[in-house]
Amino acid sequence: IWKRSLECAPEIPSPSGFGWVIEQCGKEENIKIDWMDGQPAPLAVLELLAFKCVCACEAPDCQCNAHGLRCSEMCRLKTCSNQAPTEQEEETMIDEPDDYNHEDSVPLADATLVVQDGEEKILIVTVMPEVITSWLVCPVSGKFEHLYDFAPPGKTFVMSLRLFEVKGARYPALACGGHDCRIHVLTSSKIGQYYPAAVLNGHEDWVMTLDLMKEDDGDILLASGSKDASVRLWRFSTIKNNEHLQECVNAGKEELRLKSVIFKAPSTASDITISVLLDAILAGHEGLVSRVYWARPIKEVHTNPINCSPAPRPKTVPSSSGSQKVDPAAVEEYGWKWLDSGKLVATWKAFIAVCLVLMVYKFWDATIRYLLSTSKDQTTRMHAPWKKSESEIVWHEVGRPQVHGHDLVCISTLGKYKFASGAEEKVVRGFIAPANFIRNFGQICGINVAEDIEKCEAGEGASVPSLGLSNKAVMVADLQEEQEEGQEEVHTYFKPLTLFAPPTEDQLMQNTLWPEAAKLYGHGNDLITLAATSDGAILASSCRAANNMDAYIILWDTTTWHKIDALVKHRLTVTQMAFSFDDKYLLSVSRDRTWTVFKKDSAENFADSHHFITASRDKTIALWGQTETGWVRQALVTESNEVTAVAVTKCLDTDTDGCVLLATGLVDGNIHLRKYLTEERKFGDNILEICHKHHSMVRRLQFKPFQGSADTVVLASCADDKRVHLCQIKTKISSQLVDG
Repeated sequence: IWKRSLECAPEIPSPSGFGWVIEQCGKEENIKIDWMDGQPAPLAVLELLAFKCVCACEAPDCQCNAHGLRCSEMCRLKTCSNQAPTEQEEETMIDEPDDYNHEDSVPLADATLVVQDGEEKILIVTVMPEVITSWLVCPVSGKFEHLYDFAPPGKTFVMSLRLFEVKGARYPALACGGHDCRIHVLTSSKIGQYYPAAVLNGHEDWVMTLDLMKEDDGDILLASGSKDASVRLWRFSTIKNNEHLQECVNAGKEELRLKSVIFKAPSTASDITISVLLDAILAGHEGLVSRVYWARPIKEVHTNPINCSPAPRPKTVPSSSGSQKVDPAAVEEYGWKWLDSGKLVATWKAFIAVCLVLMVYKFWDATIRYLLSTSKDQTTRMHAPWKKSESEIVWHEVGRPQVHGHDLVCISTLGKYKFASGAEEKVVRGFIAPANFIRNFGQICGINVAEDIEKCEAGEGASVPSLGLSNKAVMVADLQEEQEEGQEEVHTYFKPLTLFAPPTEDQLMQNTLWPEAAKLYGHGNDLITLAATSDGAILASSCRAANNMDAYIILWDTTTWHKIDALVKHRLTVTQMAFSFDDKYLLSVSRDRTWTVFKKDSAENFADSHHFITASRDKTIALWGQTETGWVRQALVTESNEVTAVAVTKCLDTDTDGCVLLATGLVDGNIHLRKYLTEERKFGDNILEICHKHHSMVRRLQFKPFQGSADTVVLASCADDKRVHLCQIKTKISSQLVDG
C-alpha cells in the first residue's frame, strides 16, 4: 500500500463502529479501501499502487480521464485537481521502505477502527500462507506502523478472516476459519498482538467464509460458510455474572442443551467472559458455500435485519423472465453481495424441481392419482396435482416415501398406495402408505380418502432408525406411549402433521416416509428392472447378469410377498419388462438382443394382448403380432436417431378404428409421436415432435392409463437431465396430431 496526497480530498467524518475493507481483485491497480458499510474511505487514506481508482468522478472539470486516470467516488466537488504522477513522485513511491512489503502473496485482509491515545486509527490484519501480520495506519498523517507477525492458530491454512469488536473488550477480536474445519477466535491484550482464545468445532470441511452482525443488545452473530455445504450461526454473548457463567458451564449435564464455548477477552478494567453458542445450522446447498453476507442495515429502520444469505458457487444465472438459464460454459462461476442499501431490487421465486441427480425410472399409480419417480439421488418421490382452488390445479411433490442408502434404479406401483422399488442391491423392497400420509394426500389433492384411511394397516407413519436402511412403521400405540411417558425416542423423527398444501423440504424428509412392508430376496446381483400386472397382484423382477445363470426373471405374489416362479430364457441382463393389457403375457427384452414372451405371466404393452412394440439403438421400431404359427413382425419404421424409450396407448380417432398412439424417446432428448393403424398394419406418415424436449437421453416414457372415451392423453417422461416432464396430448378427428 503506497501513499499519495490529493489536494481535492474533502473532509469526511469517520463513522463510528465501522472500519475499512481492503479488497484485492488480483491486479495492483484494482486494490481499493472502502468503509465496511459501503462508503468510500477518505482520500487521505486511499493508497494505490497505480493512480487508477475504481469509481467514476462526478465533477464536470475533472482532468482524470485526460491523464488516463479514474477519480475516486469521493471527488464530487465542483472542480478536481487530480494530476498524473511525476517521475519524481513515482521514484519516491518505489523507494518506500521494505518494512511495508509482504514476503508472499496476501490472499486475505481485514480492517477496523481502533482508538489509540485518543486518536482514531485503522487496525489492519493481513494473511500470508504461514504468517498473520498486523498493521496500524493513521488516517490523518498516512503513516504506517508494522505491529506484529504471528503464526496462524493451530498451524491451519487460513481461508477466511474477520476482525470484530466485542462489547467491553479493549481491542477487537479476530476470527479465522481454516482447512482444519475449525473457527479459531483470537483476542488481544496489546493492540495488534493476538493469542488463541477459543476454538469452534462443528463444520466437517474447510471453513471458506465468515461474516458478522452486531445485534441491538450487544450480541454478535458470526456466520460461517463451509465446503461441507452448510452455514452455521454462532452467537457471542457477554456473561455478566458468575451465576450465568456456571449455568453455561453446566449446560448439557442436567438437561439436553447445547454446550457453550467460554473464553476471556482483555478489558480496560478486568477480563470479560464471552460465551459462544451455536445458534443455528442452515442447510440446503449441495456444494461448498463460498461467501456469506449479512444484510446491510436499512436506513429507514434502526435495527439490523436478521438476514444471513449464503452465496454458493452457481454455474447458472436466472433470467428476469424466469423461463431461461444461461449456459454454464458462458458464465463460469458467480458470487454475489448485498447492495449497500440492504434493499431488494428483484426477488426470484423458487419453483418445484423433481430430482437433482440422474432420473432413471417413473411410474403412474394404477388409480391415476399420482406419479412416482425414483432416481440415483437415492430417493423415491411422489408427484400429484395440488388443488389450490376450484379452478387452479398445480403439480407438486407431495411425498418422499423412500430415502435410501443406495442409488435407486427401478420402481413399480402395486395398486392404490402400494409400490415396490429396486436399488443397486439384491433386495426388492415393498412399501405401503401410512394413515397420516393418506389423510394429508387427500386434503392436498381434494379427494375423499376416508375409506382408504379406514382400511390402512400400515400404521400412522414411518421413520428410519440410525444406521438403518429400512423404514419402520410408527403405530398409533407408539405415539401414545411416548406422549404418556413424556419422552421421545431418538430414532423416531416422525410426528403426525395436518397439511392442506404441499409439504416443505423438512416435512418431506421426515414426515412423508412409507413403512417397508417386505424385503424380497432371490437375486444374486444388483436389480435392474421391475414390472407388475395391472392389479398389482404379480410383480416381476430382474437383475444384472453376465451369463444365463443370473438372467432369470422372478415372479412374486404381492399379497403374501412369496416367490411364485423363476422364468429362464435370456443369456444376459433383462433390461425391461411389461405385462400385456390383460395380464396374460409378459414381454421381456435383454442385452442379448432378443425378446421373449412368457404366457400368463414388453418393452411396453400394446393396446391389446396380441401385439407389442420393441425399439432399439439401431434406430428401428418394430411391431410384432401373434399368429397361429407364432409371433411375427408386422411393421417396421426407422427413427432419425437412436431410440432409448417407447410407450403406446389407445387414442380416440373416428377416422381410424383401432388407432394406437406411439411415443418414442431418443438419445438426443427428443420425443416423437406417431400413430399405428391396426387395420392397415402400418405406421402413420405424420410425425409430431414434442416442443419441450429433454436436454439429454430419454430414459423412460409412460402414458397415463387410458380412461374411457377421453380424447386427451398424458405422457410422462424422464431423462438424464434430471427432469420429469408431463405432456398433455390431444388427438384430432383426422389423422393429424396437435401438441397440447
